[in-house]
Amino acid sequence: MKKRFLPLLLIILLTAGTVYAIGDLISTNRIFRSRVVPVDGSIYSTIIDMNDIKPEGFFSLDIWEFTRTGTGISKATISLEYLLSNKKNPKFADFHLPSTGGVSPGTIKSDHAWDAGPNSDGKAIYPFSPVMARWMLIKATQDSGISPVTISATIAIQ
Repeated sequence: MKKRFLPLLLIILLTAGTVYAIGDLISTNRIFRSRVVPVDGSIYSTIIDMNDIKPEGFFSLDIWEFTRTGTGISKATISLEYLLSNKKNPKFADFHLPSTGGVSPGTIKSDHAWDAGPNSDGKAIYPFSPVMARWMLIKATQDSGISPVTISATIAIQ
């Protein structure tokens, strides 16, 4: 009798592990592709639907291109923030910074420079933990500089 249930138990355990692994896949979305951030200006990603993502999920933003576009000799920096909305079918004006009570709510990275990252090439991956919301978008704002910068970035969400 015990030998009959052992294969069934093994199948149940393997199936449960597979279902769990499927729920933990990492999704990526290219949010900026060679987008120019103007001097003292901002750009925004497309709206990210958080409906299928765990509220306590893991997030990272991969800056894989960051270059000075103009001829200025400045150390241009940008700040990266996430904005949230719970409104059904949100418009751009429906997004805002979270009210977490922290020093910098919504901040992913401030002062990202063209020579940032482990190889001083402007490439870096920044983890962040947004509060729970249905919709999110990423904002890149140039903090300093006399010339525009170009950015490419991908968000990873688990």
